[in-house]
Order: sequence, then C-alpha cells, then structure tokens
Amino acid sequence: GQAEASHRSGRVVAVYGVRGGCGATTIAVNLALQLAEVSHGHVALLDLNLRGGTAGMMLGVRTGAGLRVALEEPDRVDALLLDRTGIPIGERLRLFAAEEPL
Repeated sequence: GQAEASHRSGRVVAVYGVRGGCGATTIAVNLALQLAEVSHGHVALLDLNLRGGTAGMMLGVRTGAGLRVALEEPDRVDALLLDRTGIPIGERLRLFAAEEPL
C-alpha cells in the first residue's frame, strides 16, 4: 500500500501592543495558558520583546539567550535547538523568550 503523509496544522495568534504597559503580555501569557489547558494541544508562546519582555517573569522562569541565537542565525534552527530553547511551562506550553541587557 501507499503510505499517506501526516499533515499537522496549527494556528498563529498574534498579540501586540502599541506601547509599553498596555497589557499585551498579560493577555498573551493568559491566552497561551488557557489554550494549552482547553485545547489539550501543544502551545508555544513567543515573546519577541528581547529587551523588555516580561513573559518569563510572569510565568516564574528565567530566560536565556537561545531565542536571540535562533533569530540571528536562522539556519541553525532545528528540532534540537527548539527543544533546548523552549522553556517548558507545564506539560503543553513552551515559552520562547530572551532577556537581553539594554
């Protein structure tokens, strides 16, 4: 028989604020937590504010430099780098964030 290709699909939800302090991170973090719980699917939360992102702080984790490396060198991005860069938050949520000095 002929093997059928397995296709995975996902959705992208973007949350952004026009200025600091408008609550976009709070909404994004809580939405990611809710989606992971309700959908029973895997959720990735990407905080692209490298110099002031507070998603890690809101979730009680420390971020590293892995996201910066992935953004600066996209050719290096593979499953292993994503696994090492993503910070597990529970069973179904992974945070991708960095906290760079000003």
